[in-house]
Amino acid sequence: MHYNTVRRDLRTRLRRSPLAAIAFSLCVAFLIGCSSDPGPTPTVEPTQPSASNSPTAEAPPAPDIEVPESFFTELVISIENQEADSDLPNFDSNYREVQQWWYEAPDRLRQDREFVLPSLGAGETTTVVNSEGLQRYDNRVDLRQHSPEQLSDGPIALSLSYLIGPLYMPDVDTLIEAWADSPNADVSLDGEETILGRRTDIIKLTEYLEDGTSVGRVSRAWIDPELMWGLRNEIDDRMGGHFTTVDITALDYNQDIADQQFDFAPPEGSTEGPAPADGCNSSLLLGFDDVPGGYASMQRSEEGDDCHQLWRPEDWQEGDEEYIYLRQRVQVGGIPAELHSDSPVTGMDGLEGFRHEDGATRSLVWAQGDVVALLTSNTATFEELQQMAMSAE
Repeated sequence: MHYNTVRRDLRTRLRRSPLAAIAFSLCVAFLIGCSSDPGPTPTVEPTQPSASNSPTAEAPPAPDIEVPESFFTELVISIENQEADSDLPNFDSNYREVQQWWYEAPDRLRQDREFVLPSLGAGETTTVVNSEGLQRYDNRVDLRQHSPEQLSDGPIALSLSYLIGPLYMPDVDTLIEAWADSPNADVSLDGEETILGRRTDIIKLTEYLEDGTSVGRVSRAWIDPELMWGLRNEIDDRMGGHFTTVDITALDYNQDIADQQFDFAPPEGSTEGPAPADGCNSSLLLGFDDVPGGYASMQRSEEGDDCHQLWRPEDWQEGDEEYIYLRQRVQVGGIPAELHSDSPVTGMDGLEGFRHEDGATRSLVWAQGDVVALLTSNTATFEELQQMAMSAE
C-alpha cells in the first residue's frame, strides 16, 4: 500500500475522536441537541430541519444534572496548523473564532460569532431566538433571515465537537468512565488548574493508532466540577497536523440578563434570504470534473464554515510539497470584499473571480451560484486552476 494511502487510512480511523463521541453520547443520553462542528448548531422547533448554526434545546435531563437557568459566556476557538507530522500544505491555514452566548430559560437565546481568521472572509453573525421567532444576520454578505422557529423546553448545548460549556453530567467521575470506554485510548486525571477563579479538574485522553503505541491525538479538558461546565479544551491532532484550543474567557452563571440582549433588528436595507449552509454537509457545494493530470484527492475536512479538500500528486511521498488546496463555503452574496484583488479573472462564463499570487503560491477565488470557492496551489498554473474552476458543478 502506498505511503500516502496509509496516512490517509490512519487519519480516517482517528477522524471521529472519542472527545466528539463522548459529547455525542451526552446528547443522546440526555436528549440534548448539540453541534457537530466547531461552532454551535442547536436545533429548534418545528420538527423540520432548522438552519445550521441556530440554537438548540430539547427534553430536560435527569433531576441530578446541573441545568443553568441563565448564562452569559464567551468562548474562543483557535486552530493552528502544525508542520510536524502533517501532510497538509505548509501555508497559513490558521483559524480563530469568538462566540458570545446569552441564554435565559426557557425560550430566549442570543449567539454572536466573530470570524477573525477564516479562509473565506472575516466578519460577524448574530442569531437571536425569542418569542417572535428566530432572526439571523450575517454582515459578511449583508444577509438577514427570519423564521417562526422557537426554542423547545430543555437545556442548551454549545457544541458537540468539544467538551465546552454545560455538560449535563452528574460529576467528573462519570465523564472519565465514559471516556475510559474509548478503544485504543488511555484516560486519566492530569491535575487541577484555576480558570476564571474557578477550580477545574483536567482530564487527559491519549488516543493511539491501531498499532497500540503510536500516538495519534492527545486531548485535554478542563472541567469545573461544581457546575460541570467545560472551561477549556486542547486537542493535539498529530496525524491531522493541527492544534486546537477552545477557551471560555467569560462566564456569568445564573445571573440576570438585560432584556435588550434578546432584542435584535438587522440593519435596514440588508438582503432577506435563507441562511447559508455551512461545512461539508451542503448539497450545493462544488464538485470538479477537471483536475490537473496526476493529482488525486487526499483529504476532505471542515474548518468552521469552510469545507476543505486537498489534492496531491498520485506518486506523492513524504516531504514532497506539491498540492492543490480547495476551500469553499455556501455563502449567499458573493465574494467578500477583502478577497477582491487588482487582478479580476476573465473568461469564466460571467462568473466573478480574482487572482492572487504570493511567491510560488497562486490562488483563484470565484463565486458560483451561492458558493464562494478558493483554489490555492504551488505547482498548478493560473490556467490550470481556472480550467479546474470552470469544470465545477
